[in-house]
Amino acid sequence: MVSRKFKWVSAKAKSELESLRNLQSRMAEYYSGKNSYYEDISFNENIWADQTQPIHQEITNLLAKSTAILEVGCGKAKVLQAHPELISKYHGVDFAKEMMNENGIEFVGAKFKHFEDPLVFPIDDDSFDIVFSHFVIEHTVFPHLFLDECNRVLKKGGVLIILCPDFLGYNGITSQRVGLSQGSGRDKIKKGKFLDALLTGYDSKFRLPAFCEKIRKSAVKSPVFMINLEPTCFIDNFQPDVDAVYVTYSEEMKKHLGETYEWQPLSGQIDEHRKQRRLIYLKGVKK
Repeated sequence: MVSRKFKWVSAKAKSELESLRNLQSRMAEYYSGKNSYYEDISFNENIWADQTQPIHQEITNLLAKSTAILEVGCGKAKVLQAHPELISKYHGVDFAKEMMNENGIEFVGAKFKHFEDPLVFPIDDDSFDIVFSHFVIEHTVFPHLFLDECNRVLKKGGVLIILCPDFLGYNGITSQRVGLSQGSGRDKIKKGKFLDALLTGYDSKFRLPAFCEKIRKSAVKSPVFMINLEPTCFIDNFQPDVDAVYVTYSEEMKKHLGETYEWQPLSGQIDEHRKQRRLIYLKGVKK
């Protein structure tokens, strides 16, 4: 049973290695064994074809200028559905072997592989001039190792792109239980669950933000990469990011990669779009 307690631990904590590996096994099984997962996350139109999405349009422009692309956690490779002109230079990796095979049939000329080991990309060193992940890193149990692998397979002078929710920056993560059950405080009031609604409001507005502030202070000094060991995905109905486990924070990602990258500034329009949607959008050139 998922409780209101904060069962968050650092992905770098050796004392928590067994718990982290257990969570990683459960998540790998969740993604590879849940046949409806990729249908569940297809809850809107293909965002890569949406001209009102400046971040996605900018990423698409960068991909168009590249010669070798890797998408980590590619799913159904929706970027290729919207931009088939990228097929010949595209590589995708993900957990679902069957889906990768299906992608290979649908997008002839692109290359797809599945993870045998979630900590090691099935890719050679220095293979790509763009490596990007689209709402993926928040689902990794060892995000610092994920970043290391992205760095390993990226060529010098290549571009690393990370797009994900900004959980720690905005005081929470969707997979953390607030209140006693799934749902918003307003919905619980409508159902007559008044104590649950009260606890949901308290957790959301006070308890969770205070805890996140404490974590941010630690992360500024040294990257901690906090992981929620009890994501609600294992017991709740599916909603976006109930399966997220990494409490994402941009500053620790950049600090972990150190001086290896020159982080590119965002234009005013894109940065405003990022803030409105509470996103992390990192774009770094490997030195």
